[in-house]
Amino acid sequence: MKRTWTTLLAALAVQTAAAALCLADTNYGDFQASDCVFKNVIESSLTNPFPLFDSPVVSGGSLIFNPANFNSFVQGDNSAMTDGHLVVDITANAGQNITTVSLTEKGSYALTGNGTTDTCASVSAPVVLTILQVNGVGISQVTVTGNIFPFSPDGLEWSGGASSGPWQGNLVLDVTAALRANGISSGYATEVKLSLDNVLTTQSEVGTSAGIYKTEADITAPEPATISLLAAGITMIFGAARRKRIK
Repeated sequence: MKRTWTTLLAALAVQTAAAALCLADTNYGDFQASDCVFKNVIESSLTNPFPLFDSPVVSGGSLIFNPANFNSFVQGDNSAMTDGHLVVDITANAGQNITTVSLTEKGSYALTGNGTTDTCASVSAPVVLTILQVNGVGISQVTVTGNIFPFSPDGLEWSGGASSGPWQGNLVLDVTAALRANGISSGYATEVKLSLDNVLTTQSEVGTSAGIYKTEADITAPEPATISLLAAGITMIFGAARRKRIK
């Protein structure tokens, strides 16, 4: 048995026609973070009838997902693919900008049995970020692309004999650099739209199994370093003045 991911993608395309008719989006709503609002957090799937990411929580400037059912598992002569799509609008709070957007994903994998390279598991997560506003004003859209697991063609992949372990991927999208590269020489992004497509794939042979599991996904839109430094400087000045008055 020798399957290719091209074959799997072709199978997914066939499934999509039927799946798209019955799978609905899940809208988790808006989430206020320290420096921005994560708005219209929506997930969908071409392969699963239930939410994969699950409802997120906010911590500081991060939107954090802890999925319970985002996985792909097969055993015997089989292959499978789990696809989850996430869309998030990010709007900076008043007085803030969006200079970078960072993404982190974590999970684990497990291969069992005495398999060949036909027993394997992989994760891929292509990302598209569209800059919608600069200094609160709409612009002709600027797009930034990347992959949390930038290894062609299938992201991170494990194959062969029995093995298991954790995995993690990170991606930082430089929003300001994208503006400058597209001729916008001043100002900073205040609204962006992030689109993330997560794909977990597994393939196994007779006497083997393959599983891959996603346990965490974080999206962070930190405040600009200049604002942080300014705030820290103001705090130090007032602190010094207060100590002087006390003396």
